[in-house]
Amino acid sequence: MGLPIPRVDDRTFADLVAELLDHVPSHQPEWTNYNPSDPGITLLELFAHLAEMLVYRADQVTDDHRRVFLRLLNGPDWSPDPALGVDELTRATLQALRTPYRAVTAADHEALALAASPDVARAHCVPRRHLGAATEEERTLPRRGDVGVVVLPQRGFTGDLAALRAGVWRFLEPRRLLGTRISVVDPVWAPVTPRVLVARRPEAPPEAVAAAVGTALEAFLDPLSGGRAGAGWPFGRAVYVAETSTAADASRAALAAVRSLLHPLEGGPRGDAAWRLDQPALAGRLGGRLASVAQVTGVAVRGDPPAVGTDADGAVVVTLRPGEVLDARATVTVRRP
Repeated sequence: MGLPIPRVDDRTFADLVAELLDHVPSHQPEWTNYNPSDPGITLLELFAHLAEMLVYRADQVTDDHRRVFLRLLNGPDWSPDPALGVDELTRATLQALRTPYRAVTAADHEALALAASPDVARAHCVPRRHLGAATEEERTLPRRGDVGVVVLPQRGFTGDLAALRAGVWRFLEPRRLLGTRISVVDPVWAPVTPRVLVARRPEAPPEAVAAAVGTALEAFLDPLSGGRAGAGWPFGRAVYVAETSTAADASRAALAAVRSLLHPLEGGPRGDAAWRLDQPALAGRLGGRLASVAQVTGVAVRGDPPAVGTDADGAVVVTLRPGEVLDARATVTVRRP
């Protein structure tokens, strides 16, 4: 329920006449005839009638008044559409007032960046970072008053990325807080090379399995529709080995993901350190995944001699130098029950 509109002046014609008569003795003491036939009383009633008309007009809010109020809300440069009525203009103004304008929080910057252009698919705000700096050291240095916004264009965008960034910046610039500096940049892509060893059904073609697993991994790591929530891979989030195995399992052509090897290896060797590969545990994990359809009888890992060897106990040991990726294969022997 809306608030009642107060009346500016609630005096009636009789109230105005009575007020005028109360002032007669103080201004004209010799005037004592207050009969309606007196010409002075006639003039007072005429003035009271005119005053009542002014009081009535003061209580009315005309369309011209509403347009003046709307101009105060929209600014002096507001140019209303002449084809729209006052009610439509009022509705549009109220909607504009409810739309966030000032960029204060990180969520505000991201929402406004998305509203800046339909070509922006995702946006990520990094407070206290000048992402437009020339070096990585300067970009990671905390800076008060700096706000970085990373924008990701829509899939299939063929326009000018620099023009898109400039448009987002021009949209955010008048909306920023005083004393802040906004930089709009493209995302920095981190290369990820997953190598997934899978066990397939005997009747499944290797090419089809490889294609299905590759498609599942690409969909999981997709910047626009990947991730667990399907809203795009989170900005700055690391990729874990277990997740790539789970993504590979999404392919119906693959029975199980044996091992995912990423570059750099998550939890694997660093520098020239040796990585002991527990073959019995690997065979046990694979056997648990295939328990309903087959029995695992052995697992063998093969690779280049400098990278794969055995230790004194006969266990497989993997040694990688910085930047190297193990290109090994798992041979799985299964026996159907």
